[in-house]
Amino acid sequence: MSLFSRSLDSLSFSLSLSLSLFSLYSLSLGEEMKSDANVGVVRVLLIRHARTNHNALGIIQGQLDTDVNEEGNFQIQRLGETLLLNENEDDGSNDKNNNITIRKVLSSDLRRCSHTARGMVTAMEKAKNAKVEIEESPKLRERHVGALQGCPRKLAPIKFPREWATFCESKKNRSLKCAGEGGESVDDVLKRVKECIDDAVRRVVLEDDNDRMENEETTIAVVTHAGVLLLLREYLVDEDLSGEKNRGIVRNCSIGTMRVEVDVSSDSKKMKWILESWGVIDAEGTADVVV
Repeated sequence: MSLFSRSLDSLSFSLSLSLSLFSLYSLSLGEEMKSDANVGVVRVLLIRHARTNHNALGIIQGQLDTDVNEEGNFQIQRLGETLLLNENEDDGSNDKNNNITIRKVLSSDLRRCSHTARGMVTAMEKAKNAKVEIEESPKLRERHVGALQGCPRKLAPIKFPREWATFCESKKNRSLKCAGEGGESVDDVLKRVKECIDDAVRRVVLEDDNDRMENEETTIAVVTHAGVLLLLREYLVDEDLSGEKNRGIVRNCSIGTMRVEVDVSSDSKKMKWILESWGVIDAEGTADVVV
């Protein structure tokens, strides 16, 4: 069996597992939250971009604007089919908690994410004959890791020992920026990502939803990077119900789910981020990016 064939088999298993997890958690919004008129609930799908050649070669990307490769395009096709299958199953269900339509897609403006977002949305629009809004934002970009960008990960400690040491230290010291022009700290990334998702959730909650079915759950998708997703899980979620103990790298195009509860009675629209399921983890525990 070729390496690409094994990769496709692995992808099929990955998306099937993501589909199962997504379907399972889409059933459990919570009646208590539904009955509270002061709480708005938005489900957020957390999706990593499709595979790139840099991913395949183990090269640190950061904010390099790389393109999706052939395998990645196949992953996008499967991702669209997976999301569409969930929507079609929900449309035929009599369960009032199981009517889900993706209302908006937020995406990093780097090509590997925007291409993933457009590809999955195109498949959904063709099948459902309905437009899905895509909103691109630099706030969802991968962490800029300064001088390390473009270096093979295995060689980074050898070629850039000082910069690598700074990067490793920044995992403990969240305000420490990566060495090199444009390098960001963990706190820099957390601030912009939280601002972006919080703002999108507030806008969705406050929009007039009279044209939607009363039992329809509001869902948005976020297409971003592995580093962003891992930092989101580590520092931004208020409650982790995913049960996933491995902090490894999420596979390309895998789907996690997060429920965001919004106190609509307060001026600040205080939110609670609850991680319900996590994207499929690389079984080998390998890291094709750094975070």
